[in-house]
Amino acid sequence: NEDLYIKENEFINELILLEPKSFQTWEQKRFCIENIKEINQEEENQIFNQIIIIDFKNYHFWSYKTWLTQRTNSFPNELLYIDNMLESQIDNNSVWSYRKFLVKHLKICKELEEDIIYPLLSSNLKIESIWNYIDDIYESNNEFSLKLNSFCEDLMNSKVVNRFILSFWLL
Repeated sequence: NEDLYIKENEFINELILLEPKSFQTWEQKRFCIENIKEINQEEENQIFNQIIIIDFKNYHFWSYKTWLTQRTNSFPNELLYIDNMLESQIDNNSVWSYRKFLVKHLKICKELEEDIIYPLLSSNLKIESIWNYIDDIYESNNEFSLKLNSFCEDLMNSKVVNRFILSFWLL
């Protein structure tokens, strides 16, 4: 009976807020959601927002969120969500990993990504998460490598150097 799964999910949501690192509760939540036809996305988002405050690098949360995004096919909405999150979590590798998942699934044009990445990168040159994202998302793209190389060279010419700039410039 679907009502039982809905009630169980409500109970699990309470447990998750108490013990967000318990993989068993996240798996039970997934089981409940699999058996509910109409997912209450607003309720899910409220739980997400609370978990992010408690532990924004929680692996189980991000794994569940990835799964739910695939199940509900909510990729465009999630991209907006993650863009907003980057404003306050720019150094969070989990946020960047999730963004990579979304961008690859949506097959977003790399030029559009550059419009987002370069301004963030320019003002946050020492944040490794951004450099890791660039490395992951643009691997084996020669055109982007040339642009990145030029970007790094401009930084070096203006006397801005760090290990990330050097490693990308040397590619």
